[in-house]
Amino acid sequence: MPPRNWPRFAGLAALWGASMVALWIAVGGLGWALAAVLQCLVVAATVTLASRGAGARVRLGGPAVPVLVTALALAVQSAGLAVALGRLGVAPAVLVLSAMPLFAALTGQVWGIDRITGVTAAGLGVGFLGLLFVVAFPADGDSWAFITGVLCGLASALAAAFVSRYGPRRLGADPGRAVTANLLAAAVLSPWLVVSGIGMPGVGEVAALGLIALAAVGIAPILIVPPRDAAAARFTSGVKLTGMVLALGVGLVALGDRLTALQVVGAVLVLCGTLLVSALLPPRLVRRWRSSGAPRA
Repeated sequence: MPPRNWPRFAGLAALWGASMVALWIAVGGLGWALAAVLQCLVVAATVTLASRGAGARVRLGGPAVPVLVTALALAVQSAGLAVALGRLGVAPAVLVLSAMPLFAALTGQVWGIDRITGVTAAGLGVGFLGLLFVVAFPADGDSWAFITGVLCGLASALAAAFVSRYGPRRLGADPGRAVTANLLAAAVLSPWLVVSGIGMPGVGEVAALGLIALAAVGIAPILIVPPRDAAAARFTSGVKLTGMVLALGVGLVALGDRLTALQVVGAVLVLCGTLLVSALLPPRLVRRWRSSGAPRA
């Protein structure tokens, strides 16, 4: 990465990690349903503002089926993320959600977008083994809250992986379609407000929502425009992964989250698997690994 990109990378990664912690605060004060709805609305608003700032027109609408499918996937992603953060805490939820690139690689292979190489296959094996350690050895036992939190986190990761592959293919880079999909996702989640109830926001929750909005403003440019090349894709993946690691550290150090020793091992394996799948390791290390006799696809 060129040296001039490091400040931007660090700032975006910090915002991404902060948004996870902020959403956890919002879920605790507002309830998961309202936090998920507001997340979709904030993304829609920031995509609109970012597009207007870049001089692009935002026209709502688009092909009905792709927009609706994307909206349903975004609803699952937002709701699953909110429930997972509320049930598991920041650190365990982040570890489950970090599996998204693994699911994205499998989705890309099924649709013929990506090709699973020897390095990717190794990353998938290592990453899913780490994910098994994370979900199979919880610090507080197999409680109902942990089980539902893990299932919702996995659903969110799967939905995010689906959107990352389906959206660019069917919706393109049209910001109006992205805004429409997020507004529809908020509408899909709205009935759950009646079922789950709405908490009264305090100062902490309002501040958290402001931080989510700030994070969305900073992150919107790398979410709106599909990566133009491999370097841009690696930059985006690196921002998200680094932000996840920062949120994991905050959860463990400042928020009192706990992990078992096997979950820590799983976290390291998930991180290594994601690095391999997302092609974030230095090319020199990959070439050395291949020359040592590693299998090739």
